[in-house]
Amino acid sequence: MRHRMSPTFRLGKVDVLMVSIPLSEKTLGFLCEKEIRNMKRGSIIVSTARGPIIDEEAMIRALLDGCMCLFTFGLSGIEFRSSL
Repeated sequence: MRHRMSPTFRLGKVDVLMVSIPLSEKTLGFLCEKEIRNMKRGSIIVSTARGPIIDEEAMIRALLDGCMCLFTFGLSGIEFRSSL
């Protein structure tokens, strides 16, 4: 019998996470603060997804805190706000 790891546990093992999923009610907020904080320190997220699939503010906090070393996105992948 194989044991399935939880998605959060698997995130703690990856060096690079590629996010390329369509925006829908099910994928809205797909990657939130909890998942981002459970990723390996220094990990990289590459997102080609459009819209609020990744919690932008949580991702920015993780970058500023040094939890992640890079976040890259497609041209329509993130909405910048002047307050950030």
